[in-house]
Amino acid sequence: TFAALVETMRQLAGADGVCLIAYEFRDGMLADMEFFERVNEHFDVEVVSLGPYGYGVPRGQDDDSRLLYIYRPLAGARGTSG
Repeated sequence: TFAALVETMRQLAGADGVCLIAYEFRDGMLADMEFFERVNEHFDVEVVSLGPYGYGVPRGQDDDSRLLYIYRPLAGARGTSG
């Protein structure tokens, strides 16, 4: 479940860790919206397009459907659970 995934991320990241998630948009984000809402309660996020690096993107195409999400624990959420 999304709740279990976010809790696992919190446990693995601890107070100062980083979680990296590569995400490819296929059928829209609605199916995964619960995950993004839950994770944003506990982590600060930086999003980087993988398009410029050519990961699965045809040459010359500007495609931001593949993104790297870099999650760092929020200061107020560090070391907490639940």
